[in-house]
Amino acid sequence: MALLEIREINPATYLGFWEITEPQETLQHLLQTAAGNCLTVPAFTSATRQRQWLSSRLLAYTLLQKFTDIPVALQSTSNGKPVFANDAYQVSLTHSRELAGAIISKHHKVGIDIEIISPKVLRVADKFMTPTESADAGGEVEKTLIYWSAKETLYKLYSKRQLTFKEHIQIAPFCQAQPGTLNTCIKTPEFTADYQVYYEKMNDYILTYGLAPATENI
Repeated sequence: MALLEIREINPATYLGFWEITEPQETLQHLLQTAAGNCLTVPAFTSATRQRQWLSSRLLAYTLLQKFTDIPVALQSTSNGKPVFANDAYQVSLTHSRELAGAIISKHHKVGIDIEIISPKVLRVADKFMTPTESADAGGEVEKTLIYWSAKETLYKLYSKRQLTFKEHIQIAPFCQAQPGTLNTCIKTPEFTADYQVYYEKMNDYILTYGLAPATENI
C-alpha cells in the first residue's frame, strides 16, 4: 500500500495522501475490501483516470477508519460531489498525476485540491483571476497555482454548480509562505461568506484545503 501520510487537522478532521503506484487490479481489490463491497466502481477509458479514482476513494475509506470500522457507502451527488450515505461524514477528494488526497470530517464541511506545479496554469490565469489577484501573483507559477488550487478547494466546499471562479470567488493578496493561510470569500447574489484556506508546497505539488461549519448553509 502506498499510503504516504495521515494528518489530524483537529479531533474531528483527518487529511491523507496516497502515492498511486499500484496496478488497477490491486487498487480495485483493496477498495472493494475496504468498502465492504458497497461501492460501484465505474469503468474509465483511461487507465490513469481509473487508478486515480480508485486510489482517492481507497484513501477516503482509510481515513474513515479513524471514526468507524463499519463501511459506509460512498456515493456521488448530481453535481458529482462524493458523499458518504446519510451525510454521516463530510469528505472531499482530489488527485493529480501520481498523487491522491482526501479530507474527511465529522463536524465540518471540507474541500481539498492538489495540483502538479506546471507553467500551464499561466495560460488560463486570466480566466479565473481578478486583476487584483493577477497583479499580486505577478506571473509567478507557484503563486498563480495557489490561487487556482484555492478556488478549486472553495468550489468543492461550496458544492453547488454555477459558481464562477473569477466572479464569485475572491482571494486577498498574500505573502507566500510555507505553509500559509489565505483569506478568501465566496460571494454570489444569494450567498456571502469568508473562509480561510490553507496551502503548502509538497515536493512537485501545491496542496490547498479548507473547512466550514457543517451547519452552514452552503
